[in-house]
Amino acid sequence: MKKLISLGLGLLLVGSVLGIGEAANPDSVYVYVTVTGVLSVNILETALDFGSVSANSTSVLSSSATVRNDSNGLTESYKIKGSNSSPSNWTIASAATGPGENRFVLYAAFHGSQPGDVDGTWSEDDLESTDQNCSDTVFTIDGTQKGTNVPANKPGNYTATGSDRGMWFRIKTPTSLSVGSGTAQTITVTVTAM
Repeated sequence: MKKLISLGLGLLLVGSVLGIGEAANPDSVYVYVTVTGVLSVNILETALDFGSVSANSTSVLSSSATVRNDSNGLTESYKIKGSNSSPSNWTIASAATGPGENRFVLYAAFHGSQPGDVDGTWSEDDLESTDQNCSDTVFTIDGTQKGTNVPANKPGNYTATGSDRGMWFRIKTPTSLSVGSGTAQTITVTVTAM
């Protein structure tokens, strides 16, 4: 019996030493993962119409375009640009340049309801023919809806604080026309996720 107890204590001692030996020399492995996704934006409406507007005047659309982050899980910011008109090729101009003969200013801004037709409301929201990044002050009426840090689309969560933004438009029409009077003009507005 003494031998059996001695053998048991000896095995326990050897097991303890081996356990200590393993614990004194741990090792680790680095595991890397890269989460990928595809940036994507969807404008739900395909066209909006100012209707007939006089030369040398301003107008705000009565409805907005819904801009939705429909990426697969990525938070996005947007950049926006406008285009010259078609078919008459009126030139899109910055607010600093202003409207002129065959030249118009188009504004775009995110907001929850129709903004007023007042210059100060649209102070940093004029479109140009090249991309401009949205920011805390650019392409937003009062900062309550912005084209920055837009969360990913979640089914059933299409609120102003979710993935959707209401994009409103204002136009300052050409002061005079040498082409295109009475002809509907198409202006393409492009929103790109980044």
